[in-house]
Amino acid sequence: MVDAQIARVAEAVARAYARDVPIPAETKVVRLRVYFDGDATYQLAPPLQAYAHLWGTADEPDDLDGDDAEELDDAEVKDVPEIESLLARINDGEDELLGEYFDELVVRMHAVLGVFAVYEGLDWSFGSGVRAQLERQLTEAQRAEWAANDWLPRDRRGDALLKQLDVVVSMRLDPDRVAAVYRKDGALYGSAYLTDTRFGRQLTGSAQTIGNEPSHVLAGVLPDGAVSAAVQDLFDVWHDAAVGGGAWLCALPHPERRGAPAIVFRDGSGMEVTVAHGSRFAGEELVLVLAVEDDGEPFDEAAWQAEEAAELERDLAASGMPVLWPAGFPGPPRVMDATPPDKWSQGAVRLKLAAIEVTIQGRVHGEQNFGPAERLLEGTLRNTLGERGAARAVLEAPRSRIPGTIENRRMRWSIVAARGHWAAVHDRDDPLISVVAEGQAPARLDLERIDRDTVQG
Repeated sequence: MVDAQIARVAEAVARAYARDVPIPAETKVVRLRVYFDGDATYQLAPPLQAYAHLWGTADEPDDLDGDDAEELDDAEVKDVPEIESLLARINDGEDELLGEYFDELVVRMHAVLGVFAVYEGLDWSFGSGVRAQLERQLTEAQRAEWAANDWLPRDRRGDALLKQLDVVVSMRLDPDRVAAVYRKDGALYGSAYLTDTRFGRQLTGSAQTIGNEPSHVLAGVLPDGAVSAAVQDLFDVWHDAAVGGGAWLCALPHPERRGAPAIVFRDGSGMEVTVAHGSRFAGEELVLVLAVEDDGEPFDEAAWQAEEAAELERDLAASGMPVLWPAGFPGPPRVMDATPPDKWSQGAVRLKLAAIEVTIQGRVHGEQNFGPAERLLEGTLRNTLGERGAARAVLEAPRSRIPGTIENRRMRWSIVAARGHWAAVHDRDDPLISVVAEGQAPARLDLERIDRDTVQG
């Protein structure tokens, strides 16, 4: 259901475009190129580009080329209280509303202007892809016609490569993605998203993962005597693999989780084929080298613990990260880890008390450097449920967004809860912060700075 305020603002802005921006008669599509930093309401009604053609035929690129666009004006939306109120909500941490707003706006614009409307972010991606935007604007009859003619935009690079490569087996995962196993230079390669041969993975065993999000895609070389393969997903459903050219390919309907899924190979009579030890899930060899130092002196555990504690305190001070803890939760916490910054990172601090753990970590190369909330929750549940049980619990767990603050800054947390545990992640601003805890998920989460001297070593 569309947020009521978003519906009102989208309708008002669509009508402002109709009032303020003359649309050329030959226009079939208008595009909004959105720059948004939250500074002003006019960013919610950007200038338009008009195109006199549709796109999406099998022989033409799907991108709208800016060179053939007619530049139009924007709509006048300054000093409109309802729009200012929505902008305030987005800036106050409800950032997901930005995509929801533009998703609704293009639908309203199509109804008001009589042409298709799409948007794209200039500096970061949000909301729905162009294909999903258009699907919401099509009637049932149009949807059937566009589907029959393959007019909806999609990534067609895989289609072209299927014609060029020596493909032994392939499957379409969605309109954009094609998974395939192909032969190159006498070897087999697998790709979960066939766009460029540089990204293919050589198949060196009977089973290996070649893609993990949003589907777990597996492939491999069929063992001697095998003519079929089947893979069991985390919900105990078996999926028959596509086979061809001595290889197999299968996609599970969920992301990869820790632990290899069950795979069964069979011969022509239906008998199971035994896989040679070590040939399944080929990967890099792990070599462990243990070095033991013995200088003849007795080990002084108390001195060692004192030095460890002193080093931890020095690292905590040097990490550069604020020492934060959830307001209203028991404390003070213990320092489980404190890493000073180096050339690759900005430092990190991990605090824990009983079943509550908070990680504060600087951004690495400007990107997120720890898994989302469901990955954290899965790791927490693994000790009690095992790998398969934890993965299944997290896949079925509800996900939500809750309000909160970090040192009085308002923001939103992504939170996942299952089996009496929950995990929350906020990753829009430095530092990156995650919280994992036992108990009922909170309705809001506020983190406040605590005195470093109160933290236990």
